[in-house]
Amino acid sequence: MSNKKGITLIEVLVSALVLLVVFSSSVLLMRNAFSAAVRAELFSSSVLAVQSKMEELRLRSFDELRDLGAEEFDSGSGSVCVRPITGDLILIEATYFRPSLEVATYRSRF
Repeated sequence: MSNKKGITLIEVLVSALVLLVVFSSSVLLMRNAFSAAVRAELFSSSVLAVQSKMEELRLRSFDELRDLGAEEFDSGSGSVCVRPITGDLILIEATYFRPSLEVATYRSRF
């Protein structure tokens, strides 16, 4: 038996393959994490825009809202639609288009 020191070509290839799998997996993981962060940021900005518009509408009088109908906000990225349900009740719907977000609430005269 000979006592050779060192590594064989097969061991080098297996090590390279393992490193390649680890590296490609980590790149894929980072790409997915970045994509998720971008989607979360877009969703957060749409929530803030809709929340801001709903707060603005909350400060208006009932009669002002009833006559509003529909209008766009945030440079056309969202819209608000006000529909009367009864004489003393209206439905306010706010929609943001990218990413899609819909919020609806009722408002009473009283």
